[in-house]
Amino acid sequence: MKHFLLGIVFVSVLGSFSLRAEDPAVLLANALQNMQKKSYVANYRDPQGVSQTIYQRVNSDGTIDSRREFLHPDGDKTIYINTAGKYYYISPHSPVIQQKWLEDRQDFSDENEELIYSLRGDATMDGRPCYEIKKTIVSTDSAFEKYAKLPQGKHFSMAELRDFFPVVTLYYIDKDGMFLRGKRTYNQEGKLLVETRYGDIVFRDDLSESLFAIPKNTDIYVAADPGEQFDILYGDHFRAQKASSSKGSSWSQIITWGVIGIAGVIALLLLCIYLRSRKRAKIS
Repeated sequence: MKHFLLGIVFVSVLGSFSLRAEDPAVLLANALQNMQKKSYVANYRDPQGVSQTIYQRVNSDGTIDSRREFLHPDGDKTIYINTAGKYYYISPHSPVIQQKWLEDRQDFSDENEELIYSLRGDATMDGRPCYEIKKTIVSTDSAFEKYAKLPQGKHFSMAELRDFFPVVTLYYIDKDGMFLRGKRTYNQEGKLLVETRYGDIVFRDDLSESLFAIPKNTDIYVAADPGEQFDILYGDHFRAQKASSSKGSSWSQIITWGVIGIAGVIALLLLCIYLRSRKRAKIS
């Protein structure tokens, strides 16, 4: 019995060691592949208060249908991805936008050879035990050049683009199911840019095909070029983000100059008091 218990402990320790010794990039790739093999429904709410429901259906031929419903204070949006392509349905009063051009990418790691993957240890996501994997872009200059050439570049200055450029991504891999629970993306200064969570995930094999079909009797619009496509899909969001950033920057400048002004007045008063005291000392 003693040897049996020691054997169990040895196997457990060995298994844990082998998992931690595995290449984090391979561990992440396996988790992402597992997500592509399952039909599921997931719900989550991001820090900005946007609710999202994700539906994924794996067909018998291995193809994947996907539907993402965004409930946003500024307007709801649904994205359909099926065998016919990718479509954006922004509201019942607008046409369905078919994505003809390559989508702007938020993650440039596949195009960048200088990456660092590290297994940071244990973490939790929505109360579930996870492995936390950190991916860092090392050659940020070359990756940023590609990022700046994307359609969103026309909406921002280079300094603003730097602020939005993703450099570090933290992935959370569910320990039990070995699939992606969520991820957080940060810029070079450590500012959180995007957070995605697959919360309340339920694996289901009974999702109907009709769930992933675009609405009937709707017009389908195809943008003339990548810039127009980006502007239709993301322009309002980026302009609002830029306005919010500028407003915050303006207040910061006002506060800074206000503090400098007050400090200047105090310094002038102290100088006057000092000169006055010296004058009195000479008279006496």
